[in-house]
Amino acid sequence: MTSSITSAGSTSSLAQLWQANVSQTQNKQTPPPPPPGGDSKMQEDMMSALSDAGIDTSHLTEEQSDALTAFMQTLMETLHQQGAGQEQESAAQESPMQRDLQSLLGQLTGSSESSSTDELQGQFSSLLDSLGAGESGVTLQQFLSAFSDKMETNRSEPGYFVNTSA
Repeated sequence: MTSSITSAGSTSSLAQLWQANVSQTQNKQTPPPPPPGGDSKMQEDMMSALSDAGIDTSHLTEEQSDALTAFMQTLMETLHQQGAGQEQESAAQESPMQRDLQSLLGQLTGSSESSSTDELQGQFSSLLDSLGAGESGVTLQQFLSAFSDKMETNRSEPGYFVNTSA
């Protein structure tokens, strides 16, 4: 009888341990939320970068908007993964997002491909297809370079970057 009580107690402890591990895993894999207003500013800059590449983004349908949102989410997850693998020291003028974007551009320029860049490339292709620009010849690298320039130009606007240093 004592063993069944101990067994039940052990099961409860294992369940609590499992739940704690699941919570920790979920916390590590979830990128931080964007700053207030950051999504709309980011979306504006993405649409501007697409427009600069000759892709019409003036009247997005719901499907096109969904494709852009899915691409933005995949981009943020990929940038989060880039940041997790880098040292956190950077120049005071460089934001973590800008640093991660430059790292991603370097990875795309080089020959090293990864599943995260493959997924991002697939999302970008889906976005271009939904915009009717699948045959435009615009590459993910070209788009990210233009997007990076937009971020740098709009650096002083509120809501895009958050200073997390204490």
